[in-house]
Parts: sequence; structure tokens; C-alpha cells
Amino acid sequence: MKIYNEHIITIGMFDQGSKKQEITKADYISFIENEICNRGFCATLFTEGVWGIYRHEDGTVVKEPSIRIEIAGVERRDIIPMIKVFREHFNQESVLYKMTEQVFDLVDIDYSDED
Repeated sequence: MKIYNEHIITIGMFDQGSKKQEITKADYISFIENEICNRGFCATLFTEGVWGIYRHEDGTVVKEPSIRIEIAGVERRDIIPMIKVFREHFNQESVLYKMTEQVFDLVDIDYSDED
């Protein structure tokens, strides 16, 4: 087992200007998948039942459908540029980002727990 950085990115699906969803969920997912794959990252996407809840700058409480991305094994300096692309492309006021160090192991057919 190894210690890796785990990155959790949550992107709201409401446009910051109109405060409604302007891009289809399928287009969100496709764009995110392309960005992840083009950068050589491996990720898990959570696309159902994810909600962001926050207070907007004008004081209104917003509850919006969101997409959560988990990526492990890359450095923060490699993640931040992608988050900036998401923020701009999806016209977001902000994108929630969390990084932690976690112990991960990939279990495959030849897995041995001798380490």
C-alpha cells in the first residue's frame, strides 16, 4: 500500500449568471471525462444524487445538482489547472476542492497482502 494525494472536486451545474442549468448533464460529464483522460488521470465520477448547498453572494441559499470527481495519485499542481478550466467552461463562481493524503492499494487478480 502507498500514500497518495486524494483530490475531491465538486462542480455545481448551475450557471453563475442565470442561476440555472445551461449545459446538459451529458455534456458536463463528457467535458469532464475528456479533461481527465487528456491529462492522463484516473478518476471516479459521482453524477447522481450529488447536491451542492451554499449561500450565494446576494444572500440567497442555492441548492444545485453537482458532479463530484475523485482523483488519486497526482499532485495538487497538476489538478489546479484543470479546476480552473472547469470553473471557466461551466461559468462557475467557484469550485469546491479538497485534498487529503490517503493510503490506497489497487487490488488486482494477482493481489497479495504480504506488504
